[in-house]
Amino acid sequence: MAEAPKRPAGSFQEITDEDLNGITIPEISCRGCSGYGNCGFKAYRLYNGKAVAICTERRKEVEAERAAAS
Repeated sequence: MAEAPKRPAGSFQEITDEDLNGITIPEISCRGCSGYGNCGFKAYRLYNGKAVAICTERRKEVEAERAAAS
């Protein structure tokens, strides 16, 4: 019998398309601004069952840009 896919260690919150409000994961993915990932804005979430690292600062910037454009 096939094993279930392994989830990353720890407890990550699930993020959905509804939470993203039309923003895509590549737009807000962590780019390692500091080079070490210790900037304070990096957040790990689960998206479609996979762990993703998002930049909470970049997410705020994208949301503000879209709000200003509308």
